[in-house]
Amino acid sequence: MASSSNMKQLTSSIPKYGERKNWIPRCDADYGGGGAYPEIHVAQYPLDMGRKPSKKSNALPVQYDAEGNIKYDAILRQSSDRNKIIYSKLQDLLPSEVLNPEELAKPDEEEVHKTTEATKAALEKLINSKISAALPVRHAEKTEEAQYIRYTPSQPGEGHNSGAEQRIIRIVDVQRDPLEPPRFKINKKIPQAPPSPPPPVMHSPTRKLTVKEQQEWRIPPCISNWKNARGYTIPLDKRLAADGRGLQQVHINENFAKLSEALYIADRTAREAVESRSQMERKMAQKEKEKKEESLRQLAQKAREERAGIRSTAPGDSSDDDDEVKERNQIRQERQKERQREKNLMRAAPERRSKLERQRERDISEQVALGMANPRMNANEVQFDQRLFNQAKGLGTGFGDDEDYSVYDKPWRSAQAMSQNIYRPTKKNDNEVYGDELEQLSKNRFVPDKEFSGADRSTKRDGPIQFEKQPEDDDPFGLDKFLTEVKKASKRPEASSATYENRNKADEGKTPEEIEAKKKAYAEKIKQRRAEMDEKEKEAERLKELQRRREGKDMGKVRDELQRKQQETYIESLKREKDEEKAARDKILKQIELDKAERRARAQGIPTGANPSTSSAVITPSKPSLVSTASKTGKTKLAIRLLDGTQVVEEFDDKEVLSAVRAYIVTQKNIDFNITFTMPLRPPFTEEDMTKSLFVLGLSPNARLQVVKRTS
Repeated sequence: MASSSNMKQLTSSIPKYGERKNWIPRCDADYGGGGAYPEIHVAQYPLDMGRKPSKKSNALPVQYDAEGNIKYDAILRQSSDRNKIIYSKLQDLLPSEVLNPEELAKPDEEEVHKTTEATKAALEKLINSKISAALPVRHAEKTEEAQYIRYTPSQPGEGHNSGAEQRIIRIVDVQRDPLEPPRFKINKKIPQAPPSPPPPVMHSPTRKLTVKEQQEWRIPPCISNWKNARGYTIPLDKRLAADGRGLQQVHINENFAKLSEALYIADRTAREAVESRSQMERKMAQKEKEKKEESLRQLAQKAREERAGIRSTAPGDSSDDDDEVKERNQIRQERQKERQREKNLMRAAPERRSKLERQRERDISEQVALGMANPRMNANEVQFDQRLFNQAKGLGTGFGDDEDYSVYDKPWRSAQAMSQNIYRPTKKNDNEVYGDELEQLSKNRFVPDKEFSGADRSTKRDGPIQFEKQPEDDDPFGLDKFLTEVKKASKRPEASSATYENRNKADEGKTPEEIEAKKKAYAEKIKQRRAEMDEKEKEAERLKELQRRREGKDMGKVRDELQRKQQETYIESLKREKDEEKAARDKILKQIELDKAERRARAQGIPTGANPSTSSAVITPSKPSLVSTASKTGKTKLAIRLLDGTQVVEEFDDKEVLSAVRAYIVTQKNIDFNITFTMPLRPPFTEEDMTKSLFVLGLSPNARLQVVKRTS
């Protein structure tokens, strides 16, 4: 009931709907446990929903003491220990009032003695525990005495506690192992030990310096090479003596020459690389230009072929079609050459041309009768036509009896001619198989690659193949012819008038209905033809568009492939340049190492070009030949066996001399030696061989050398 009454009081304080014009909710009670008021256009946070948390502030909250006054000394206690005593009030400066004098009285002797003994016992316990922990062997700690406790169970009776009413329990401390590690970890912060004391500074007692000591400590003034403020004249010997350059031996480092040589090689290599890169770029640009010109040339050729009505090969045809096209083109070229040859012959021998034309116009039956069908007959034999007319057989003797079957009464060719041309072996067959048949057929040789006499090319032609168009029967009304004439739009009026007259003559004798029906048929046919032509044009346009898109895609692919190849070529050129630079750098470093080894050998008193002393060693390669083929890398790998049996493997340049190998072995083993072969045994290398390169001595690309002592 109380809660309902409170809700009624809250809701009664809230204005009614429609009367909240200037009213704004201020606290949670103004919402009456509900949500915000949509008709009041201010920021509302019922139950603090949606209110952003307040930002943290460094301001201290206001504190009050027991009397209600503000405690200003809270600022002093900020960030300080709470047990720290801070005097911030006036009462802290005044003496405190003693209310109980007994609290300030000194303790008596008995209390002092008791406190002293307790403090002493505690300190002795701490000290004894530390001393016993520092000893290597210590006794176990004494345990406390046993304690006895009388135990009375809460449930007496025979069923509990074995019927006993009371028990006496003896409590004893468990014996602990002295070497047992600690059971619990104690993380106590131990203060650091005080630092070591500063070292003592020992000062000698002050005494007066003598004149000699003062003169020894006097330092002459420095003579500058740039300034002379007082204008003194300084002799040159004093200036050089002060400089100290005369005391040093002038030595120019040979690395300056090597550095200049390396810079020259690097500059030349860079110039060659730049030149090769520019040449490559020019070649690539030229190739790309040629490729573009070739593509434009192909497009122009394709456009000309389309304009001329020649069908171009689609890009999607198979390789078999391409082979067939190539074969047809080759045949066309061969026949073109033959036609050109015939033309040349006709210009050179016109009488022979008339003879060939007469023979070409003869019928096949006449050619058979005259023997012209056999191209291998004697060309020098004169042939006449009178055999066609003066014969005792054939049509000259009548048609013959009806019962006679005289279709093949006369052989087409003689048996000898047939035997000469049919079933003849080739020239490459073995004589053991065919015997003397080749000799019998030697008069009329058979050429396998020659065509038959009855083939299409048995007679030469003087022009290209000509075809005759077969008349079409699907145009009974002559509509196609009419449309063709309309398209051509002939300018000759006599031709159009003749056509009109012919059409009028054809329409004579027909009724008006037939003529009207014929006109309707013509109109329908024209409409149909126009629709077909439109469809064909649309299809042609669509195919052209597809072809153009396909060619555009192909050109894009070709362009991407060209760019990829250019990038690969550029990357390969960069890699090659890096490899060449690395090889040149390695070569220079190798030469430097060899020069250092040679200098060390000279410093040790072992000249590379002079005759060795009494004890020396010999190195021998395993290859007996003095000249060998150079390795692809330009390196020579040598395996050198020393006097102690160890083997050293090292790579040298093919152009390095044998003295460099000698200097390298000197740096490895401080001995004097000569060089000879291992297998087969050969005499040591002479001093003349020391000046020859490894390639000339036959040590490239690899060899085995052995170090042996010299015998005097």
